[in-house]
Amino acid sequence: MKKLLVGLTLFFMGSCANAREVTVVKEMYGVELGIVKADVFYEFKLDRKLALRTELGVDYTTYSYDRAPDTSVSGKLIPLSLVVEPRFYYGIDRRNRLGRNIENNSSNYFSLKTDFSANRNSIYKTDDGI
Repeated sequence: MKKLLVGLTLFFMGSCANAREVTVVKEMYGVELGIVKADVFYEFKLDRKLALRTELGVDYTTYSYDRAPDTSVSGKLIPLSLVVEPRFYYGIDRRNRLGRNIENNSSNYFSLKTDFSANRNSIYKTDDGI
């Protein structure tokens, strides 16, 4: 009985020693291009499952409103936007255990996205109809 207990203890200690700790990527950056939006992002590791993602982007927007009963204002706008988003990757351990891809933080996450869009101080603005 003692030999079996010692053998099982050594087996589990050896398997735990070979287990690698899964963490999010230390830093990651890139460009996201869409039809009406372009972003540059940078994501860096804060903790084993926690990362902070920052984005700087531009949008293409059109607007139209009635200033008075007879006057309508419309135009094009390209505002800057700044996004700060902390992310908690809660599914990264499970994906690794199942043998799925975890490169570039491929996992489920929970985030709190904070977005600031500077509509008044935009890069480009036109006012048609004034």
